[in-house]
Amino acid sequence: MKTLLLTLVVVTIVCLDL
Repeated sequence: MKTLLLTLVVVTIVCLDL
């Protein structure tokens, strides 16, 4: 669902920030 996609996007951003 869109919620899952949004979560994946947030996780990716956090990983890139690290």
